[in-house]
Order: sequence, then C-alpha cells, then structure tokens
Amino acid sequence: MSTQKSAAVLNSLLKVNGERTKIFETAKRATKENDLKMLFSEFINLLENFNNDLEKSIIELNGIPLNLNSRNNVLSRFYSNVKSAFEHNSREDLLNMLEYDEFVAMNKYRQSLSDNLNDLDYELHSYLKTHISMLQERHDRIKELGDQMLTSHNYDKSFTF
Repeated sequence: MSTQKSAAVLNSLLKVNGERTKIFETAKRATKENDLKMLFSEFINLLENFNNDLEKSIIELNGIPLNLNSRNNVLSRFYSNVKSAFEHNSREDLLNMLEYDEFVAMNKYRQSLSDNLNDLDYELHSYLKTHISMLQERHDRIKELGDQMLTSHNYDKSFTF
C-alpha cells in the first residue's frame, strides 16, 4: 500500500465533496422553499464532516489536503451558471439536477474504491464505504422528493378535463 497514493485518492474525494458543497450552497441560496433550504443545510453539514475526516486521514498519511477555499475563475463561472439555472427552474428541475449530481458523486466514490483497492488499507476502505452508504441515503431522499413531485403532477392531471 502506497500512502502517497492513498492520500491522492482521498484528496480526489475531498475535491468531489468540495464541489458538492458549493452546489448545495448555491441551491440553498437559489431556492425560496424552506424545506429544501433545511435539507441542503443538512447535506452541507454532512459534506463538511466528510471533508474534515478526509483531511485528517490525509494528514495521518503525511499528505497535504487540498485547499478547498481557493477559487479559480472556471469554477466561479460554473457556479454562477448553476445559480442562474437554479433560479429559473422549478422545484422538480432542481431536485432532478441534484439527484443526478448525487448519483455521479456516488459513482466517483465507488470508482475510487474499485480502482485503488491495493492503495487503501482496510480501515480507509471501510470508512469510504460508509461515505458511499450515506451518499446513497442522500441520493434516495432527493429522489423521493422528486418522485413525490411526479406523483402529485400525475394525480393533478388525472382529474383535469
């Protein structure tokens, strides 16, 4: 097991979580719906906990955690575009976009685990599987909210003439 490679894997996941945090912060600012604001705050807190744990693990491996506070112009423009998209989309569109993003994040975690089995010790592997499980729960909550929107739309349409 290479500690340098382990730290690199953890840093890549730190980056994924940092991007997810920015997206949820943007979504939280863009929505006016209190239930979504509370949900997004909960997800942001979870991601911050993930990142704190990842940073500690990276340091324990004698690595240097990524600086997630640095901003580059490409990311700044990307998040401005995302915010603009959120402001003009419906609740359903927002939930669908976030559900897809959570699916992508889970797959990045899974891919990192499968591609680096030899570079992660049992403890790190187990720890990251816990992250995946929590990401799955978050994905499912967003999907459930989106499905409720679909159900209510279909219900409403069934009674229109």
